[in-house]
Amino acid sequence: MKLDKLFEKFLSLFKKETNESAESDSTSMRRSRSDRKKLSQVGPIRKFWRRYHLTKIVIILGLSAGLLVGTYLFAIAKSTNVNDLQNALKTRTLIFDREEKEAGALSGQKGTYVELTDISKDLQNAVVATEDRSFYKNDGINYGRFFLAILTAGRSGGGSTITQQLAKNAYLSQDQTVERKAKEFFLALELTKKYSKEQIL
Repeated sequence: MKLDKLFEKFLSLFKKETNESAESDSTSMRRSRSDRKKLSQVGPIRKFWRRYHLTKIVIILGLSAGLLVGTYLFAIAKSTNVNDLQNALKTRTLIFDREEKEAGALSGQKGTYVELTDISKDLQNAVVATEDRSFYKNDGINYGRFFLAILTAGRSGGGSTITQQLAKNAYLSQDQTVERKAKEFFLALELTKKYSKEQIL
């Protein structure tokens, strides 16, 4: 009798443990399914964000630096007096001899400043066709050529529109640098806001 009771007790304990184990397995399966469901509900941006921690830090720093530089260059363009464009182009350096008589003058640019009305329409069209075919359509910038010039640090050449060339000749140096190119970009936008295409040409 005692053996029977012990055997029954052992069976009941075994069944209890088996049931608890099954319940535990079922719970863990439900949890894993729930976790997978939660992961599947996470958007692609959050998945990328969780996966590439170092990359996202570099991206944030790069965007922040770009924003700061862009704000600085935009402020420079805004502070430049584009209303005085003609005088900026006409600026000359006078040379005097030992007797303080004017001996000559040097222009900051090649050639001499002339009014657009003194230039034939054929020559105007030739300049536009050669230098900036989208001159009458663009807002002072050819974005494709501009960013190519930035990526190659100005070595690709031919990235400037007529408006950008005007900004460079009137206000900037002839240095082939990324900084000068970026300043030229914002100044060209300011000139486009202030002047008509005929005035720029």
